[in-house]
Amino acid sequence: MDITILGPNLPDQSEGSYHVHAAGCANVKPSKYSAVIIRNAPVFAAASKAEAVEWAYEDFLPGGCAEGESEVPYTVADLIGDFKFFPCCTGTGGLTEIDPLAKILAVEEVELPSEVDLLKAQLVAATAKFQAAAQALAAALIEKGQ
Repeated sequence: MDITILGPNLPDQSEGSYHVHAAGCANVKPSKYSAVIIRNAPVFAAASKAEAVEWAYEDFLPGGCAEGESEVPYTVADLIGDFKFFPCCTGTGGLTEIDPLAKILAVEEVELPSEVDLLKAQLVAATAKFQAAAQALAAALIEKGQ
């Protein structure tokens, strides 16, 4: 369906930074939104709420950053709270909901260090702290002439 995304600089953001309406919705009017916001609002086809979020936050989702920039670890599920989807775009034939399980499964798996690796790292850190403390003690004793 064709939708209009208004935002993010809305006068009332208590219901989200972005308001999503069906294209041509009668509620998109100057008494509710400024003429500038309405004039600049994009109209595009989307099948799901996820597509609307992906359009608005393309640069904040994995793969959306320009080459050389660091990736930001956000998902659509993290950002959906910034959106208010009005009934005109969510009823029968409207935007589909986000499947939370699908979003979780889509996240890349991160290889966690083994317990042995964690213990080694803790030992190295503790050794470094001990060495620093021993050096500080030796320096203090030398300074006092002991």
